[in-house]
Amino acid sequence: MARVYVPGSWRKPLSPFFIASITRALAPADPEPERCHREPVGEVQVVGVPEGGYGVFGRVVGETALIDPVCGMVARDMVATLEHDGTTHGFCSLGCRRHFAGEPAEEAAR
Repeated sequence: MARVYVPGSWRKPLSPFFIASITRALAPADPEPERCHREPVGEVQVVGVPEGGYGVFGRVVGETALIDPVCGMVARDMVATLEHDGTTHGFCSLGCRRHFAGEPAEEAAR
């Protein structure tokens, strides 16, 4: 079972992507990889978390809070942003933004 948590309003539009992607990623672990697409051997659940219903580091994280893609810090007040491939990323510091800008493909995959 794989479980993905997303902001409540993102659950429906992102579910098809996460379910397909995670099933593809899990399939090679099965001795018969194609079985994941015809039998319920792996489950993927996308959970929509309501505003204020998720916490990290002992604090509530809302839909307006961002997780810095470089350091993983909760960036409540975005110090810097960067547009990359149609997505705006928020960062806790200019240093994290510079690091991400130098290696966008690698960092986005983390």
